[in-house]
Amino acid sequence: MTEEDNTKHVVAGPSGSVKIAMNFGSFDNYVAGDDFEVYEKRMLQHFLLHDIPEGRKVAFLLTHLGMDTYAILKKLLQPVNPSTKTYAELVAALKKHFRPDVNKCYLLDILWINNNSCLRLF
Repeated sequence: MTEEDNTKHVVAGPSGSVKIAMNFGSFDNYVAGDDFEVYEKRMLQHFLLHDIPEGRKVAFLLTHLGMDTYAILKKLLQPVNPSTKTYAELVAALKKHFRPDVNKCYLLDILWINNNSCLRLF
């Protein structure tokens, strides 16, 4: 990455207006099945590295989810549009979906196949 990759570029528009284009570097899309917590921690580091403003974090996340994950998020938040949520709300919904709380009722007894004995976890 060159020093220029993280700079603001000033571009004159057709009417003489000035637009500022910012390059936030490249970042991999999230693929359903990958560890979302690891992905989110990498994304936070990317935000720090490229000084991404808070107002753009939602758009950045939504454009880096991939089609399948975006569809999942949209279903989780129905009838609300994901772009109306905060970055923290989107991350919380995705974390809850991809890493749900373990139901302790299912973990009370484990049958050991070798000797048919039970190990009490709680």
